[in-house]
Amino acid sequence: MIIELYRDQSSFQFEYFGIWQKVMELALLYGWVPIGTVEPQHWEREDAQATWTGRYDHYQGEWVSPQDAARMADALTSALDDLPDHPMPDRVFETEIEELDYEDHVAITFHIVELNRSLNLFELFGGQYKHNLVEFIAFCRAGGFHIYSLSARSSG
Repeated sequence: MIIELYRDQSSFQFEYFGIWQKVMELALLYGWVPIGTVEPQHWEREDAQATWTGRYDHYQGEWVSPQDAARMADALTSALDDLPDHPMPDRVFETEIEELDYEDHVAITFHIVELNRSLNLFELFGGQYKHNLVEFIAFCRAGGFHIYSLSARSSG
């Protein structure tokens, strides 16, 4: 699942499931205190009485305020000097899975991209991945944004 952060005419994508959560972990480690997100306009409630909790992982267009985005950028900027510059191991694994039909013929083939969970935060964002974090910091400094999964945004 691709996570897309979107505002007006600009967006930023985290191409691998789990990277967004790790960005938030790194920001928390360096002092980010989340304000909480604003409920998206078309929030799909599982329960009619459900109230918005301010989470950052509904992926339905919840809004991160400009102030919250700036605080996240500040925390991530603080992390940059601690991130290594030398090459890091691959941060994702790609697995091909085939489903067979009743005659044992390949019915469908798809790829699963998974985060390399053996890496720590410094390995996930250091080395060749550091420039992505720098780009994300610049995106945060430009203002607030909505959080979508690419499939949720394109269907809504």
